[in-house]
Amino acid sequence: MKRTGTLLLWAASLLAICLATAKAAEKEYLVYQPRAGAEFTVKLLPGRYQQEWFNIKTGVSSEAEAIEGKGGEQLFSAPFRGEAVLWIKALAE
Repeated sequence: MKRTGTLLLWAASLLAICLATAKAAEKEYLVYQPRAGAEFTVKLLPGRYQQEWFNIKTGVSSEAEAIEGKGGEQLFSAPFRGEAVLWIKALAE
């Protein structure tokens, strides 16, 4: 994965970091959000994705769930308080 500034459009913390795979066809992203309760947007290509949240302090992860990429900015917010990592991966078509 490589760090990219083009996929992460906005973060309330101004410290969120987005990593993405070098191959666009793989469509996989990691977003680190250090600020509790902060929202951010990610520009997703159209398609079906799976998202999963990880709580940095507790090591607990959320249930993976399917989401739909609409080909533009999408708003995300962690389902728990504290530092979080969001993993988004394209589902096979």
